[in-house]
Amino acid sequence: MGKKVLDSSIENVVELNQEMTPAELQQQAEFLPLWFKSSGLYVKKSKFFPVFPKIPIKVKPTGVQSAIDLDVLNEEERASLPILPFFSYEEFRLDIDGQYPLMTASGFLRFPGVHYVAKLSKSGNGYLGKIWYKHGNVASFGYKYLKIELSNSFIPRNKKATVTFYGGGKTKKVSKYSFSSTYFRKVDFEFDCEEGVQPVFNINTHDHPNRPSDLNNESLSLEKVYQRAGFNVSRSGDNAVQSSLKGANGKWSNMEMHDAMQAYWSKFSAAPKWALWTFFAKQHDIGPNLGGIMFDDIGPNHRQGTAIFYDSFINNAPTGDANPTAYVKRSKFWTAAHEMGHAFNLAHSWQKNYPGFGFSWIPLANNPEDRSFMNYPYNVSGGQSAFYSDFEFRFTDNELLFLRHAPNDFVEMGNSDWFDNHAVEQERVATDNQLTLEINIAQESNTVEFLEPVYLELTLRNTSGSPMALDKRLIDTLKNVLILVEGPNGKTMKVRSFVEYLFDKKEEILLPNESMNHKHFISAGPDGWYIKDSGSYKITALVANNEQMYGSGVLNLEVLLPKTSESQLLANQYFTEEVARVLFFNGSKVLRSGNDVLEKVVETVPESNASVHAAMALAMPLMKDYKMMNFEEDTPKAMAKSAAEENGDFVTIKADQKKAKALIDKATSRTEQFAKTYGAVSSQGHLNEVIDFMKSNDKSDKPNKIQKVLSKYLKEN
Repeated sequence: MGKKVLDSSIENVVELNQEMTPAELQQQAEFLPLWFKSSGLYVKKSKFFPVFPKIPIKVKPTGVQSAIDLDVLNEEERASLPILPFFSYEEFRLDIDGQYPLMTASGFLRFPGVHYVAKLSKSGNGYLGKIWYKHGNVASFGYKYLKIELSNSFIPRNKKATVTFYGGGKTKKVSKYSFSSTYFRKVDFEFDCEEGVQPVFNINTHDHPNRPSDLNNESLSLEKVYQRAGFNVSRSGDNAVQSSLKGANGKWSNMEMHDAMQAYWSKFSAAPKWALWTFFAKQHDIGPNLGGIMFDDIGPNHRQGTAIFYDSFINNAPTGDANPTAYVKRSKFWTAAHEMGHAFNLAHSWQKNYPGFGFSWIPLANNPEDRSFMNYPYNVSGGQSAFYSDFEFRFTDNELLFLRHAPNDFVEMGNSDWFDNHAVEQERVATDNQLTLEINIAQESNTVEFLEPVYLELTLRNTSGSPMALDKRLIDTLKNVLILVEGPNGKTMKVRSFVEYLFDKKEEILLPNESMNHKHFISAGPDGWYIKDSGSYKITALVANNEQMYGSGVLNLEVLLPKTSESQLLANQYFTEEVARVLFFNGSKVLRSGNDVLEKVVETVPESNASVHAAMALAMPLMKDYKMMNFEEDTPKAMAKSAAEENGDFVTIKADQKKAKALIDKATSRTEQFAKTYGAVSSQGHLNEVIDFMKSNDKSDKPNKIQKVLSKYLKEN
C-alpha cells in the first residue's frame, strides 16, 4: 500500500503508488530542454515587524507614553519609528530534473530555524511531497506535506515556485520563492602545485578501455564532478607555486605540509566558509604508499586543506595494463575527487554506519561494493578492474542526497563530521576471537603528570590459531580505529585526528599470536582537549576489520594534580588548539603563539614531563632546512585565491642546529625521564632521526648513553 498524501486540491487524501522514502531515489524526472529545467535553489527574502499591533512610545517633548497602531502606517511612517524589522530568509531546493535528479525537495527557514527534506511525486502540473526529515527547531514546524506549483520562464530570474505546507487539520503555510541558481550551494576550489608536478584536473572518460559500455564519452573535470553534485564551483589556480628550496628535503613532512596549510588559510582567513585548498605535491616523507592527506579544521575559520602526492602508488599502473598512461591519469583524478569528498564530510562507502565510527544523518547501510568516488577501487570484489568496469565517475544517490539536501552545517567544510559522540553498540562487537585488541598508555605506567601529553598504544594480536592476512596499516590511523575517552566529569568523547591519510592497501600475514602495534596521540584533536583536567579517565578502543569490530578492555588513566603553582598557571594558555597542533605534528614554524606557550613550559617547569615534550616540539623544526610557504603581504584577503596568483612561494628556512641542540640538551638532561616520557611514545624512525642529529652535533658519549637507555623503553612501532 502506498503512502497517503494530499492531492492537488488538498481537500482529500489519496494513495501514491510508491513509498515516499529516501531509499527510493529513482530518477523519475522529466528530461526537459536545458532552458526549461526547474531544479535549483529558490529563495524568499522579506522583512517584517514584530508581531504586536501596537507599541508603546514616548512622545517628545512631554515624555508622555502613548501607543501607535503599526497596521495603519505606511512604509515611510514605519521606517521613521525606532523599531528595527526582522529579516526573514527561506531557501527551497528543488531536485526534479537535470543531472542525476532525486525527486526531492528540501529547504531552510531562518525563522523558526528548521531544515526539512521531502520526497516528491509528480501530480498534474505540480508536485506533491511528504516531509520525511526535519532538523533544528522541529517543534515549531509541524508540517508534514507540501504541494509545489511552478511558474517557468525563458528568463531564469522570472521562475517562481509556490510551496504550500500542510500540517494536521487546517494548518497551512504558503511561501513564494524566486529562482536563484541552478545549483544548490556555492563552493570555491583553489588549486596549487609544487614545481615539477602536473596536476590532473581533467580526464577523458573513454581514454581507458576498462569502463562501462554505456559511459558517456566526454571531457570531465573536477569542477564538473561537483557541479553535477549540485555545487556552483568557482576555481582558480593551475600554476606551480614558485619555490627556492635549496638544501631542503625534497619530500614533505607532516609538519611542513601542516604549516603550509596554516599559512595559506591565515592569508585567506576572511574568505567565504565554503572553500577548499588542494595542493599537488611530489612525495610525503612517509613514502610512496601515501597518496593523499587531508588536514581538518585549519586556521581561524576551521577550513579544509588537502594534499595529493603524485610520486606515490597512484602513479603506478598494474603490470600489463592496456593503457598505463590513461590508468595513472584516471587514478590521480579519482584520488583528488575522493579527498575533496572528505572535505564535504562524506564517509567511505563501507563506513556509512559503524557504531561509534559513524552514523549517517539518515540511516544508511555500509556498501563496500559501491561504485563511487568515496569507495576504494581495490576494496570491491574483483579489485580495481571490476570497480572501473562499472564506475560512472559519480557519487551514489545517497551521497548526492547528502551533498544537495542535508543541512548546511552538516556539509559545510570544517564543521563536525558524522563520526562523533555516538554510543558503542556492544552487540556489534565481534565475539569470534579471531583478533584481540589490547590498549596501554605508552608511558611506563597508567599515571601521567599534569600537562603531560598522553599516547595510547594499540596492540592487535592474532588469536585465531591460523595465519591471518590484515591491512598492514589497519591500526595506524583512526580510519578503522575508534578511541573513546571518559573524563572525570563522566562525559565521553571520541578521539579525532588532525589529519586523515589515503594509503595504498598492503596486506601482511600475521602468524598465530603475532601482533601489530601503533601509538596514537589522544590528548587532543580538532574538537579540543580530551585529557587535560586532573582526575580519573576511562579509555576504550575498537578496531573495525571486514565489517567485524574488536573491542578492548577498559583502561584506567590517572592524571595527577599540578606539582607546582607554575603548572597550574600555565593551564589556560597550554590547553589551546595551537599547542595541541604543535605537539601532534612535532613542531611548527607558523603557530607562533603555540610555540610561545611551549617556551614558557620549558622555562617555568623545566623538571616536568611536559617540558621534555615541549622542548622536543620546539627543536624538531630547527634540526634541518625547512620548507615554508611565504606571502609578500600578511594582510588577510577576503576572497580565496590560489597561492600562485597571490605571489606566494616556498622558501627554505635554514636549520638552526645550535638552538635545536640546546633544546634537545634540555629535554635529555635527565636521560631516564626522557626515555620514559618521550622515547616510549615515539617511533623508532623518529628517535633514530633525533639520535643521528645528536651524534652529528655532539662528539661526546652522551648520544650513545641516551640510545642505550632508550632501548629499554622503546617498543617497535
